[in-house]
Amino acid sequence: MIRSVPVILFAALALYPALAFSQSEKADDTCRNERDETGMAKCRQNIVNEQTKTMDGYRAILRKRADDDHKFRTLFDAAEKAWQQHRDADCKVITYESANTRSAGTYRLTCLAKYNKVRIDYLKEMVDSP
Repeated sequence: MIRSVPVILFAALALYPALAFSQSEKADDTCRNERDETGMAKCRQNIVNEQTKTMDGYRAILRKRADDDHKFRTLFDAAEKAWQQHRDADCKVITYESANTRSAGTYRLTCLAKYNKVRIDYLKEMVDSP
C-alpha cells in the first residue's frame, strides 16, 4: 500500500495540468471573435501579459509577507523558477507538432496562458490562506 501512494500522487500531479486545461478551455472565450491569426496572437499575448502582472503581484505579496524569512524566500523563488522552467518546457512539447506552422506562436501563448491560470489560482490560494 505504501508503494502505491507515490505512484498515485505522481499520476495525479501528471494529470493536474490536463484536468485544469480542460476546464480553462471551456471558460476561455476571450479571443474567440478574432478573425485572423494576427488578431488571435495579439489577444493571447495580452492575456499572457495580464496574467504575468497578476502573478507578479501575488509573488510580491508573498515575498513581502516573508521579508524576515530568508529561507521561505529562497525556497519560494526556487519553486517559481522551477515552475517557469517546467511550464516553458512542457509548452514546447505540447506545441511541438505545430512548431513550423503559422499558428505556432498562438498555440504557444495558449499553452502559457493555461499554465499561468493554474499558477495564478495556486498563488492566490497562498495569499488568501497564509
